[in-house]
Amino acid sequence: MSPPLREFTSADEKSIQELSSFPVERMVLAAGMAAIALITGGNVLSRYVLNISLGFTEGFTVLFMVIISMVGAATAFARDRHIVVDYFVGKLPASARSLMELLSYFGVLLCFSMIVIYGFILTYDDYLFETMLSSIEMKQWLFTIWLPISSLLVIYRVVQKMVRWRGR
Repeated sequence: MSPPLREFTSADEKSIQELSSFPVERMVLAAGMAAIALITGGNVLSRYVLNISLGFTEGFTVLFMVIISMVGAATAFARDRHIVVDYFVGKLPASARSLMELLSYFGVLLCFSMIVIYGFILTYDDYLFETMLSSIEMKQWLFTIWLPISSLLVIYRVVQKMVRWRGR
């Protein structure tokens, strides 16, 4: 196994704890998982006990899954727990590993910035054309808006990491 990208000091650990000490993110994750469990459990019960499928619940399940994924990604960045494949990078000298880490942050920023831009365009189109969800009579933009908003949280956390990286 290759060595980690860099060794953490107690100051790094303290700063990670400060970044991840927002209980709101944890509450959103817990509430989202609870909502998915309740919705899916209710759908299973209604399907097998009452022989009625609650198809409208799928839209809410997907909504909560998107929010959980994005908030989880932001939390992972704040805690330095995101997935890292460092086989080749681990073989580089420390300065090159640090540069690769910074480049990866820019890549993440680019990716999530594109999600924000195109997510807002999609949301605006849904709003403009009054697109409705097929399973329930609800406006689709109310569901689509959460993708770019939650992506902004990921961008915020990555920028925090970059500021911390700069301060090293």
